[in-house]
Amino acid sequence: MLPGGQSASSWGSRPPATVGYLRLALIGMAWLALPVLGGTCTSAPLNNTTQPPPVLESDHVLGSPDAAVTVIEYANLHCGWCGLFERDQFPTIKARYIDTGRIRWVFRHLLNMNDSAAVLSACATECAADQGRYYDFRELVFQNQADQSADALKQHASTLGLDRAAFDACLDGNGKVERVQQDVNSGLALGLNSTPSFFVEGELVRGYQTADQLSQVLDRHLAGG
Repeated sequence: MLPGGQSASSWGSRPPATVGYLRLALIGMAWLALPVLGGTCTSAPLNNTTQPPPVLESDHVLGSPDAAVTVIEYANLHCGWCGLFERDQFPTIKARYIDTGRIRWVFRHLLNMNDSAAVLSACATECAADQGRYYDFRELVFQNQADQSADALKQHASTLGLDRAAFDACLDGNGKVERVQQDVNSGLALGLNSTPSFFVEGELVRGYQTADQLSQVLDRHLAGG
């Protein structure tokens, strides 16, 4: 059984995708087998109430600091379901809630630190953060999820117009491993073992969410529920 009581057979289910996503979706299904701290990517939503993690000064925050509701997303750049959420659902959430100032969004890494490829991608986003382009870089990684080689990550830096010398030195020097580990440790402390997982104030929502599904939770918290 997977986290949340999901059976292994449900790994084969996924939200409807266009033909253009077929290749990425098939690759994503292979990524679902990757371990995440003893767990896995999961598509089955599961809600429970817990103490929300505090937002840290080192966190990457998207949206107004005065927003009424804060969402903390734990995800793995190599997780197929995380990629589907980012590409297909997050733009709608951003337009509805983040761009309108109603919620702020925090992204944190949750991955197996023994997975060197996943660690490399996570570190690359942190190197981009040094140049103020964390979320832009993360978006490029998820849009091109099938190739997260060092060369591809460095090309993303060029696409964004980053200082390549500084970015390459950061990535090649493994200087962001401790920063990624910080996120992973915070997820472990919260008992998380699957991605994506979302904290909406005191409510934990685990598994792939459509924009409408997550909107129901967000609207309830915005209404004080």
